[in-house]
Parts: sequence; structure tokens; C-alpha cells
Amino acid sequence: SVALHQAPTDNFNMATSELSFVVSAPASQQRYNLSAILETSTVESSLQSLFHGCIKRVLIPSSKPQEDLLETMKILFSSSSPDTHRYLDQYFIFVANQVNHLRVVHLLKVVSNLVAMGTLQPRLVCEAVLRYLDLSKEMVWRESLKFIKEIIGGVDYKGCRDLTKQLLQKFDQLPLVVPEHQIPALLQGQELLAYILNRNSALMPAYFAHDEIQRQYPDKNHTPHWVCKEVIGKLKGGMVTTAEMVSGIVLPYLRPVLGVSTTYMPVNAWRLDSSKQCCYTLKGLLPYKESLLKPQDDLIYYIVIQPNSKDVIGSILNLARQTSQPSQFVEEAIARLGVVAMELSEHNLEAQRLFEVWNQMANILIFYSYLNLAPFGSVLERLREKLYQLHYRKGRGYLMWTILQYTTSTSTSATAAKASQQPSNSWVQKEFLPMMSVFDLLYQDKEPLPVPDTSKPSCVYDVSMASLWISYTKKAEAEKVTLPRSTPCLLRKQIEWIEKLNEEIPTASLAMKDYTLPLLLNIYNSNEKLLNVLLESTVGSPTSSPYPTTPLACTTLNVLVMHAKVRLMDKFKNHLIKITELPKQPEPQPLVHALLESYGRLLVWLGTRNLQSQLIPLVFKTQSWHVLHALLELIAYRAAVHLQLQFSLKFQMLQQFQTVAGVNVIPNQLFVSVETAVLRIIKGLNTPEFLIQLAKQCVTDPKLGTDPKLLLSADSEELNKVFVLIVAQTVHISNMDTSSWLDLFMKAVQTATPHAWSESAQQFFPQPFHQHCFFPLPADHRTILINKVDEELRRYKSKNNDAELIQVFNETDSSAFFYCVLWRLLLDTGSIPNICLKIVLLGVPKKQGAQVRKLVDYVVYTNTSNTQLNNVAIKFNELVWKYNFICLDRLVLCMVLRRYDGQDAQVCFAILRHLLLVPQEFSQRVSFFVREVPPNYWEVPSWDQKHAVYLRQYLSVTIAISGDFSSEHCWDTKPSKGLNTANVFWKCLPAIPPGVRSCGPETIGAL
Repeated sequence: SVALHQAPTDNFNMATSELSFVVSAPASQQRYNLSAILETSTVESSLQSLFHGCIKRVLIPSSKPQEDLLETMKILFSSSSPDTHRYLDQYFIFVANQVNHLRVVHLLKVVSNLVAMGTLQPRLVCEAVLRYLDLSKEMVWRESLKFIKEIIGGVDYKGCRDLTKQLLQKFDQLPLVVPEHQIPALLQGQELLAYILNRNSALMPAYFAHDEIQRQYPDKNHTPHWVCKEVIGKLKGGMVTTAEMVSGIVLPYLRPVLGVSTTYMPVNAWRLDSSKQCCYTLKGLLPYKESLLKPQDDLIYYIVIQPNSKDVIGSILNLARQTSQPSQFVEEAIARLGVVAMELSEHNLEAQRLFEVWNQMANILIFYSYLNLAPFGSVLERLREKLYQLHYRKGRGYLMWTILQYTTSTSTSATAAKASQQPSNSWVQKEFLPMMSVFDLLYQDKEPLPVPDTSKPSCVYDVSMASLWISYTKKAEAEKVTLPRSTPCLLRKQIEWIEKLNEEIPTASLAMKDYTLPLLLNIYNSNEKLLNVLLESTVGSPTSSPYPTTPLACTTLNVLVMHAKVRLMDKFKNHLIKITELPKQPEPQPLVHALLESYGRLLVWLGTRNLQSQLIPLVFKTQSWHVLHALLELIAYRAAVHLQLQFSLKFQMLQQFQTVAGVNVIPNQLFVSVETAVLRIIKGLNTPEFLIQLAKQCVTDPKLGTDPKLLLSADSEELNKVFVLIVAQTVHISNMDTSSWLDLFMKAVQTATPHAWSESAQQFFPQPFHQHCFFPLPADHRTILINKVDEELRRYKSKNNDAELIQVFNETDSSAFFYCVLWRLLLDTGSIPNICLKIVLLGVPKKQGAQVRKLVDYVVYTNTSNTQLNNVAIKFNELVWKYNFICLDRLVLCMVLRRYDGQDAQVCFAILRHLLLVPQEFSQRVSFFVREVPPNYWEVPSWDQKHAVYLRQYLSVTIAISGDFSSEHCWDTKPSKGLNTANVFWKCLPAIPPGVRSCGPETIGAL
């Protein structure tokens, strides 16, 4: 075997000369046949052809033909860049057709050298190789894949992604069954694919390759060739962890917290892509869990059925804030809620539970339809489609009552059509016809619907479809529109019965015995006669005696549609306005409890906007204190407890009451009621929205602490401390940045009522509050207080007549220490002179807070032994229950918020424990109230009678709110006429939580 390799030098020189001529020619003439050049440069000599089967071919790297071909190709590809792709195709077509192994290696080596010199881009070369790769030519297949593996390191990551796609497509073109001799070639292709996809090769990011594979094989109907499955499976298995890291594997099982600002409760994690069937917005084509890829209908449903969900829905679905556009996903969620309500109705649940479900459905339907996020007609069409395959019929009356809620709320609103710029009769197509399609599905009875029993609240639901028809008929007559449907035969009997009832309106005494009035008012809500009868049933008539004692039942208010409730509340409000405009009398008649309780129940339903904007300013202007006191009780013990007021309303209400508290003309008891209402409202401000508004006001209004119209109290240190506690708690929970506003706020608080906190409370405050809440007291503050009290006591004893005492302790700075003087008199003589009662009566109510604080400090500083605590508690008991100088709730709130540490704190809370638990006065009141009053007391018809019995047995002795406030008979021991819902038990409840927040563990243990 002879090693021979010699290219025909003459032929190659001729080809090279020809190429040089072509390259030097003009650009328009640079066209030549690359295949001919390659064929000429690699042709065998006659001697090689003669001994073709007997010689062993080797490649001599320094051989002259190889170097000449390399130079020739370098000239070609460097001078013909526009035609590089075409020449590469010609080159590798020639390579693919070779059967001589040495030729293939020789030609690929030339290209490899060109890539190394930078003449050719490796990406273009690899793409050209893959285009002409053929498994039937095994030798070329193997050498080409080996060649790609050598140069692919110079390809950028996007090029590697495209080469992966091209290689996968090449594998997909192969048959599933291949001859055995081709298996090694296939495995070599598998090796190249594994090298490209291997993360350690660092050719491209793994998710690039994974995304390309997902596009190539999107579902089970598209599977890769069996030789690639192992490599692809290994890559996908490694991407599962990555998918879990970037998506959150438990996200489908988490739900956002509603009622919190989206600024501090981010909902971006739940953001959905509304263009992809409401799925999560996920980046790339990673192997996400199936629960992340399916439509999130449960999430949308959960959010929609919650109150105040508009902002969250808008953020999750990426809806525009200014323009509300219909959302099919919101429509689907409301229709789903309707199906759930119909299903629950089939199970014969209790009436109250069914009412809650359907009332929620009505509120959500009205809310989202008004916002145009879920048009009314579209929701009904979706609901009909869902109910078509179901046989739910028991809840059809509730469903029509829900539709009646929407119809009556929009029938009298002329602004809706103007806002949407739609024809006035557009409701026929968008409301009436969809409603009738639901009617045709659910009402397939063969006999007319029967007349219901008006003694049961279900009668309102039974005739709701007839009520709907009458409402639409009235609306069509008013707008001169002809309904496209005639009166259904099923409804004629009920319609005739309703029209007859409307002609014979019952009296007030009969109206309370059945549900005829609510039934009629749902249809004829503008009928003044119906409204007057309901009003008369709660306030009585001029000829009625005694006054009604039973308010409107909760079941009666429940079956009223929303618009009827609004009209009824306006009626109650106008009646209260008339009372305030009556001429003043020495003994004004107290408000009827049935009126107040009914109005309070409507406040829970409809909110306090009209109360704040119209009624309270008028009452304060006319100084109708008995009306204002009753309204304060409703807010403190009804609206603030049961109603989820909007934050803006709470803010406005707080400003109003701080204005009232800053006036000197209000009576003592009314001032206490104002502070109680303010305390209840402040406790409801623990939301991030409150912090946002507070930050804006602190930045924009530097006079926050000096203007009584603003949020802070100008006199009550306790209210401002509770305010600070709520702000600190909300900052801790929301982790809000306080750098821009907290200094201004705390400066305003210290300007209004300078105060400090105990060292034991410091550990409970967030760090930004420490520099504002904690500073040392003067070392001699105890001695100063004790000496000042002794001085005032000597001054009291030095006065000879009552006039001088009244002048000294009401018009000078000595008034702040007057309660301390009373305490010394009580300890020394065992009683308090009558002149002291008169001094307290003539004093300004808002100064009593400072007097109580001085008294508590003096008692704590002068009693350091446990033997004296029993006597101290007894004397405090006399001040509260015998002399009625101090309200128990005010005393408790003051004691739990004072700045005491160490032994002083122990003494203070020991006195408080003796005051609340040891004497029988307070514990008996608590035990009786808990035993006799049910938890749902507001639903008990005889609640006012039970409360009256409680007040008679345990006298609530305070300054009377009616009559002459300057006379001494106001101190007589008798129940206050103004108490309708308040009592000492309820008043003390809000005072306990601030003490738990502000004191340390040792003082909590003492309490």
C-alpha cells in the first residue's frame, strides 16, 4: 500500500488563474461556478485512479494543493460578501455529494480555517451544513456533525437557538424506523444536541432552548423523534425548578386581601392576561404547573363577590382606571354567583341565610353594572345559559327580586342614559328582553301564579316577577315606549291583586302586622302615602298615644329594594330636620326610640353620607342638643360598629366631631358623647388608606395641630394618644415609609396636647416613633404637683363666699387642679360640699380631661403602699357612682394611657383593678347586661324595653341633656332622658384595648 496524494498541479493552476481573473473583473462580471473550481482542485490523478482500491489516502497538512485552495476560498468569500450564502450553499452541496472520506475532511478543514481567520461567520456555516445534511450519506453526516461541534462555540446565543430549531426539524424529517447501520450516525446527532443544550457548554440560556422546544412541540400531538427524547426530557426536568422559582407554585391557592390599598397590598402577583382566557401572566414557555396555566375563574369569582373589589379587579385584569370597559370575566363571575344562589335556594336554607346570599348578588350586580364592567343584559344572558341545563326553580322569586333591585335603582335615574349617550329606549333591548328570556326559562307554569300570604316576608319574593312587569310598564308609559311583549298570562292575577292593594293603602297600625307596605313600596317607591304610613308607624301621629315603641323590623327593611330604602331614609331625615327647626322649649320632648332605631338600621344599610352633609350641620347650627346626642349614639353604637364606612366618610366625620368638641357651648354629657363617638371612629382608621390621606394632609397643611377643624383634638390627650397608637399599629402592619410625614404629624400632636409615653411602651412602637414619644420628665415633677395641690387647697379654704370660689376655680389656671382639691376634701372630711358641685357644673366641659389627668397623677404619686389602695378605690367609687363627677369610661381611658413606669404603673393598674372588679357597682351591671341582652340585640323587637329596664335598675346618672343646663337640679339622681342605646358597659369597652397596646407585660399582669 503506497501513500500517495498529489493534486494535478496544472489543472489547479488553471482554475486559480481563472478565479484571479474573475475576481479582478468588474462586479457585474464576478460570476463563476464554484463547483467547477472545487472539482478541479480535488480531482484525482491518473495514477490515483489506477490504484484507487489499493492505496491508503492520507492528508498532508502542508501540502501545496490544500494551501492553494484555502487561499482561493479566502479570496472568494472575502470579495463576494453579497453572494456568501449562495457560495456556501454550492460549497456544501458539493461536500454532501462526496463519497471520498478524505475529500470531505479536506473540504471541511478548509472552511474551519476560514472560520478561524474570521473570513466566514460560524452561524452561516452551521446553517448551510444543516441545510444539506442527509442521513443516507452516513460518512458526510458524521463528519458534518463533528465539524459543527468544533465551530459552534463561536455562534451567539440567538444563533444557537436557531441552530437548535434547525437541528430538531432535521430530526423530525427522519423516519422512526431506521436501519441498524445508521444508529451510530443518529447517536452522533444526539450527542451534538446534548452538547448544545448542556448548560455547562454555555452556548445559550437554557430557557431559550426550552422555549424553542416548546414551540416545536406545543402539545401531545407533536412529539420529538425518539433519538431526541432523552436529551429534551433532561432539559425540561431541569427547568421545572426554574419555573417554580419564577412563578410561585402556591399562587393558585393564595388570595389577595381586599379592603387594603393596592399600594401596600400589591396584587401584581395575581395579574391575569385577559387576552388568554384569564390566565396568569407568565413569561416564557417554562414547564409551569397545570394549575398556573388554566383560566383563573375561581380567583375572579372570589374577588368579585367581595365588597370594594373594583380596584383589585382593575389591577388584576389590567383595566383602565378612568374608562370602565365591559369584562367578560366579571360577567361570568356574577353569573356564577347567581347559579350558586339558585343552588342554595334548592336546599331550603333558612330565610336569613338565603336573604344574605341574594342581597349580595343584588349589590354586586348593581355595582358592576353601574360601572359598566358587567352590563346587566350580558350578565342575564350568561346566567340563562348556565341555568338552561339545570332544573333550579325554587330560587326564581329571589332572582327576580334581585333584578327588581337593579331595575328600580336605574328607572328613576335620568343621568345614566345621558352619561352613556344612549337612546332612552335602549333599556328595552339591553334589560327588558334579557330579563324576559330568563322569565321564559324559569316560569313555565301552566296555571297563573297564586296570590301570596302577606303575613310572611316571602310574599315579596313570590310577586317579584309581577312587580318587575309593573315597573317596566310604568317606565315604558313614562317614556312613551311600547314593550315588545304583552302581559304574560301567568302574571295577570298577581298584577290585578297588586293594583287593588295600591288603591287600599293600610293604616300604620295594620302596616306593622304584615308585609303589604314593603311589597307596594318596592314598586311605587315615589308614592308619598306609602312613605308617610311607614313613618307614622315609627313616630306616631299627633293623635296617637302612647308613642310607638317598636321600630321597623329588620325583616321589613330586608325585603325593601335599595331605592325604597333611600326614599324611606330621606323621609326619616326630613322628619328629624323638622324637629330641629321647632321652637326651643324648656323641656323638649325626647325623640321616639322607634324612630331612632329605625333610622339607625337604615344608616347601617345606606351609610352616613347624608347624615354628615345635611343633618349634623343643621342640628349643630340650631343647637338641638337632644337630637345631636341621639345621632352621636347612633354613630358610636350602630354605624361605627356595624357599618363598614368608606374611609373618606370616616375622615370627614372625625373632622366634624372635632369641630363640635372644640365649642364651649355644648353641655357636659354631650361633650362626653362626642369624645365617645370620636374614639369609636379613630379605632376604625387602622388602614393604609388612612395613612396615605394622613401623609397628604401633614405635607399640605402645616397647621394640623392648631386648627380645631382638623383631625386632632385640641383638649383630649387621651384621644390623641389613641390616634398615635392607631397610626403606629398601621405603620407596623403596612411597613409604610414615614420619612416624609411622621415628623410633621408628631409635631402637630405634641403641639395640640403635649404628652409622652412610658418606657415600658417603647418596645411596642415602631422605630420611627421613638424619638417623638419618649423623653424624660423633670426630676421634681412629683414634688411640683403635690406642692401645687396643697397650695390650691389652702386657697380654697381661704375663700369666704361661693362667688369667689366659682371665680377662682373656673376662670383661672387653678381650674386644672380643682379635682385634686375635691379629692383632698373627700379624704379629709368624707364628703364634698354642694358648692363644689356647682363649680363643676358651671365649668367648661372640655377642661375636665386635664382635671382628671391631674387627679390620677396626684393619687398615684401620693399612694405607694398596698394598704392604701382599698381606701383609694372606695373614694374613686364615690366620685363615679355617688357624686357623678367623672364618667367611668373617661377615668379608665385616662388611667390606662398615663405615663407610668415601675412602681407607679403597678399602683395605677392596681387601683384600676379595684375600681372595676372589687366593687359591685360595675361588675353587677356587666353581669346583668350579658345575661339579659342577646348578642343580636338590634334584631330584638323589644330591645328598647329591655334597655329601659336595665337603665331603671342601674341608674345612668349624668348631667341631663334637656332642660336648663345651668341649674342645680341637673345633678339630681335620676336616669338621663337622652340615653337610647348607650350604657356604662358599652362605654367602657373601647377604653380597654388602648391600655393593652400601650402598657408593658408587668402592668398587664397587674390588671
